[in-house]
Amino acid sequence: PRRKVLTGASTKAVVFAQYYDAMRQKIEAYGSAFFPRVNGRPLYGSLVIVVSVDAQGRIANNTQGKDGLSIGRSSGNPELDRQALAIVRASAPFGPFPVEMAKQIDILDWISTFEFAREGSDRLELRR
Repeated sequence: PRRKVLTGASTKAVVFAQYYDAMRQKIEAYGSAFFPRVNGRPLYGSLVIVVSVDAQGRIANNTQGKDGLSIGRSSGNPELDRQALAIVRASAPFGPFPVEMAKQIDILDWISTFEFAREGSDRLELRR
């Protein structure tokens, strides 16, 4: 399949930027609503997640043929990492690729930093 690696910083093409932004908003909303907790206490930290998405917006296999949802850089807290992956999985599917994007790629490999922070209230923010 035709693949493209996308980070927040590489979303210059409008079609990719719009899809990235829609994914980001959906994951942030879900992650903020269902903020990671252990025994009622929020978990804070930062990690990098790699998500492979097919043209229908579903989580696809990665380049090694394995589950297309993985940790690129751990937060150092296995429970936060586990819950962050669950947030992405629960946020999917992300909707079909726009026509122009589907003409160029079959699978999007998307890399983003997930920041679980307290800024007035507990919230998830995806950073470039």
